[in-house]
Amino acid sequence: MPVAEIIKTALDAAWPAIGEELGRVPLLLWNESVFRFFFIRSLLRLYPHAACQSQIEWNRFDLLLQADAEIALVEFKFYGYNVHRDVAGGVRRMKGAPGTQNFRATCECLSKLAGAGVNPGVVQDGGQTASKFLILAYSHKDDVQTRRTYPSFYDPFCLPLDLAGYVQMELLRSWRAIFCPQTGYELFCKLFEIA
Repeated sequence: MPVAEIIKTALDAAWPAIGEELGRVPLLLWNESVFRFFFIRSLLRLYPHAACQSQIEWNRFDLLLQADAEIALVEFKFYGYNVHRDVAGGVRRMKGAPGTQNFRATCECLSKLAGAGVNPGVVQDGGQTASKFLILAYSHKDDVQTRRTYPSFYDPFCLPLDLAGYVQMELLRSWRAIFCPQTGYELFCKLFEIA
C-alpha cells in the first residue's frame, strides 16, 4: 500500500477516536503532541510493521514513517485557541490565536519539507527522495473575538508568493469538522502532500 494511503487510513481511524475523546477532554487542553499520539496509535493498530520502523522527532522532522520500501517525512501542525486566565478566572490574554506568526511557522514547515530532497540525510537507499506530508489541524469557533480566524488562513490554504514557486502542495484529504461539546470549538484536519 502506498505510504500516502497508509497515512490517510491512519487518520481515518484516528478521527472518530479524537471526536470521542473531545467529549471527555476539552479541545483547549490539547496540543500537537496529543494529536500526534492519536495518529501514531491508529498507525500502530493498522500497520504495526510500518509504525515499529518509524521514528518521531527524526532529523528535525516530526515523524519518519517507513512502510515497506517507502519512506515518508510527516510534519504536524496543530493550532488551537488557548485563553490564559488569572487565578480568579479573568482573561489575561490569548495564546496561539490565529495570526501571521502561526501562518509563517506553517510556511517554514512547508519550506523545510520541500527542501528535504536536497538534504543527503533524507533519502532512501539508492538516492530516492522520501515522500513528504503535512497534517494540519486547527480549531475554530464562530463567536471567538479575534481579528483573524484559522479558516481565514487555511480554508483555502494559499501559499504566499515567495513560496508559491518553490513549494508545491496537493490537498489529499479534508476531514469533516469535529465538535467539542465542552468548548463549542470545531476541530478541522487536512492532509497535504508536498513536492
